[in-house]
Amino acid sequence: MTLTIPDIKHKQQYETISDPVQIKAFLKKIMDSRILLSVTIPGDNDVYNSTINSIDNDNHQIKIDQLHPKHEHTKLLQKKELTVFAVIEDIDLSFTSALVDVNDQSDTPCYTLSFPLNIKYYQKRSSYRVQIIRSLSIPVKLTYKSGEIIEGELDNISPEGMRIRFADNLPNTMKNEISIPKCEFELPDDGYILCSVELRHVVHGENGDVSYIGIRFQSLPPPEQRSVNRFATSIERKLRRRTPT
Repeated sequence: MTLTIPDIKHKQQYETISDPVQIKAFLKKIMDSRILLSVTIPGDNDVYNSTINSIDNDNHQIKIDQLHPKHEHTKLLQKKELTVFAVIEDIDLSFTSALVDVNDQSDTPCYTLSFPLNIKYYQKRSSYRVQIIRSLSIPVKLTYKSGEIIEGELDNISPEGMRIRFADNLPNTMKNEISIPKCEFELPDDGYILCSVELRHVVHGENGDVSYIGIRFQSLPPPEQRSVNRFATSIERKLRRRTPT
């Protein structure tokens, strides 16, 4: 059975993941979960299936299994590029990779692809997360019920939640759905924010790489909510002015 491409056309907003650590983490999660991929080739309306067999972090390459149905082999050799669609925990992802090598010495060829330059992360939340401008440095402090404190830096934000970047590896005990009673950060010109949050997504760095977590606000008082809304809107406007038309 051939999968159809996930219905993402109606989702006008998506986040572009370009950080190599996050890209590697998403690819690993796809592989470890044995998620079935939907694959398209430029100029071809058909959709094929495959899976990620291995990841070569040193050479920034992945190997995928033979595409099904099989008649696509010649097309891929001609175009030397494909686009992959996957669904992880109800989140739609897509990326485009270049064909690096083909192992067709057996009856079941496999393909070596370059790491994608970015991954499109189609957000199903009702509001879009705005990437924080690199010139800004906004510390975020999380305090657990046990009193343990971890500190990171704001990476993106929306009225519903945000992503935090950590220079150090996170504890392996950090898992989705954990409630954190105290989250503190200060927005430029919009004041101090204090609320509880729910941990929604964890990306553990490896060998000293940065780590990320995604959180959802749980008890954001109305004044603080307005501050977050204003800040996200102002950052989005600045980013739009920087984007060439």
